Amino acid sequence: MNWNPVEVIHVPYLNHNIKRLECLSDFFCRYYTGGENDRKPISFAYFPKQLLFIKKYRIRKYR
Repeated sequence: MNWNPVEVIHVPYLNHNIKRLECLSDFFCRYYTGGENDRKPISFAYFPKQLLFIKKYRIRKYR
């Protein structure tokens, strides 16, 4: 699986399209990772919104 935050995908279990990356508040986001199975139909990775900005600052720091 590749990082593709702008992708819109159809989730059969939910029966609608979702954004792969959604920020649900000012504090946290979720990224759809897939990996459905019989026991857990949906897989999301939840993380603090601040993590989205780490790569931007890291690149700026080392240039």
